[in-house]
Amino acid sequence: MIKIGIFGITAAFLALIIKREKEEYAILLVLAAGVMLFAGAAAEAAAVIDFIRDLMERLSFDMDYLTVLIKMLGITYAGEFSAAVCRDAGYHSIAEQLRLFAKLSIVILSLPYLSYFAAAVESFL
Repeated sequence: MIKIGIFGITAAFLALIIKREKEEYAILLVLAAGVMLFAGAAAEAAAVIDFIRDLMERLSFDMDYLTVLIKMLGITYAGEFSAAVCRDAGYHSIAEQLRLFAKLSIVILSLPYLSYFAAAVESFL
């Protein structure tokens, strides 16, 4: 984590220095650093996903739940990353629309499971 933190801080300081001369290059630097950090986070997330998958197999849970959870996490990370890039470029309204779209995508993905849950609760009443 320390190496990743140093990388991020270095990229931010370099972007601040470059921004004085050429703002478009600073945006590209921030985008490149963000993509590299995102790739590193995805690699770390793979280990967590493998652990959860193994745990769910041992406990004999339905793997569909894990698939939906992983999709939701992916939507969250992609949406936040995209929004952050747009925000850094100065396009705050696009960033907020991306965040809203990600949230709506998660809700739509969870609707079948929400209806299943509602039916299960209704059967108890």
